[in-house]
Amino acid sequence: MLKLFFFFIKLGIFAIIILTLGVSLQWNHKNLSEHVQIQVANAKNSKWFRSLKEWSKKITREAQNGLHKQWSNTILETAHERISDQDKDRLKNLIKELNESSEPAAP
Repeated sequence: MLKLFFFFIKLGIFAIIILTLGVSLQWNHKNLSEHVQIQVANAKNSKWFRSLKEWSKKITREAQNGLHKQWSNTILETAHERISDQDKDRLKNLIKELNESSEPAAP
């Protein structure tokens, strides 16, 4: 438990050092974090990123459609498994008997 605690402390210190270096290092009159931000913006406008984004949207849509189909099939299956009229009558009679037996006797 103590090792895990010290691991997270070390990880936090490492993250602080990296963030501080990213802000303080200058390169072509821009700090390192600005260079990273520009590169990420350029990557978002690339064909590769757009195709990846379209592919992920397609996968998401297919998963949602599959979920809707699965739910609709489940609803249809339960609709076929209706209780017969004879069983309904038995259940009503049983409920009546239980209600009559649970009523207190009148004084």
